[in-house]
Amino acid sequence: MSWWRRQRTAAIALMIAAMVAAGTIWLFEVVPSRDEPTVSTTVATTTVTVDGNTIDPPTVRVDEFAGPAGTTTVSVRVPARSDADASSCGSFTLTEQATGRVWVTAGSEVDVSDDDAERSCVPDSASYTILAVFLLPDDVPGLFWFDMTFDDTVVRFELTG
Repeated sequence: MSWWRRQRTAAIALMIAAMVAAGTIWLFEVVPSRDEPTVSTTVATTTVTVDGNTIDPPTVRVDEFAGPAGTTTVSVRVPARSDADASSCGSFTLTEQATGRVWVTAGSEVDVSDDDAERSCVPDSASYTILAVFLLPDDVPGLFWFDMTFDDTVVRFELTG
């Protein structure tokens, strides 16, 4: 009996396993990337309305809150109004224009009272202020993009630091 005849069950099992692996990769990697929704970025210089939220240009305060040594806090306050059926806004990011470095909100790293402002969009609210605090290294000088993410839209404001 030849080697191929003795190993045919194992060879068939190996071929089936390879096909299953390729199918799994196709299902979890290729198919979802083809169906991703398109996200549009709106660069705003004045008041913008998106998904039932009216967003005014933000104001920036540097070192408003205490941070660890060697860091600078950048507080971004965004005046907003929302309809009853307004969608929630997601994450806030700060991107340095020159280098492309990105920071997310500092969260618990900076001691910010919950009474200072809202942390996200508030549906059915006539007027409120969103507060996003970022913790940056001291050596970051430049211009920033402040991005607010909604369902399929990113609202971008240019900030000076």
